Order: sequence, then structure tokens, then C-alpha cells
Amino acid sequence: MELTQATVNDLLVQLGPGDSYPYLPSDLDPQELTDLLDGRYGAPRTLVLDGFTDPMVDESRGAALLVPFGDRAVTIRAWAYGDQWVGAGRRGGRAAGAGGRSQGGVRTLGGHSG
Repeated sequence: MELTQATVNDLLVQLGPGDSYPYLPSDLDPQELTDLLDGRYGAPRTLVLDGFTDPMVDESRGAALLVPFGDRAVTIRAWAYGDQWVGAGRRGGRAAGAGGRSQGGVRTLGGHSG
């Protein structure tokens, strides 16, 4: 999937009002998405890095964006977007028999009002 600001617009429209979490194609480069969102909204807030959640995350600081990841978030970055948070992140999968996180994982873009 080629990412442009127009593609980001389409993704943001999918969020709609309230809480929603569209899953992104596996061929999407998460760094490219992060760079495009940085260009639009400025530097992100890091909610989760290397599987560890920032202890300052609460309802006013994007906590709802953790929901689609459960306890398997590897990385989540978030930006203030009007009265919403917009986040992009990666959820790790369990490697068969290893109990560790895979390098792949599920990517999602989420929005939350509040």
C-alpha cells in the first residue's frame, strides 16, 4: 500500500465518530505512516514502546487507544486530533512454542473521542 497524505485522509475518515479501530494492511510500512502523521500533527506521544506502557497514560492521555491491542502492544504512538486521539501501533503475535513476540504483528490505526 502506497501511503500519501490522501491515503491518511481516507484512513482518518474510516475512524468516524466515537471509538473505532481499523486494521491496516500488513504491507503498510508503520514508520511511513508515523512520518506522515508527524508531518500533519507534529511529534507523537509514545504510549507503548517495546511492550512497555508509559505509566502516565490515562483516559485524558490516550488510554482508549490501548484497547484493540490488549496486553500485546509492542509500539503505540498517538497524536492529538481536535478533541480526539489518533494512534498507530503494532501488536505482537506469539511465536509458536517460543512465548516471545514476533517481528511482524497486527497494525491498527485507532481514534478515540474524549
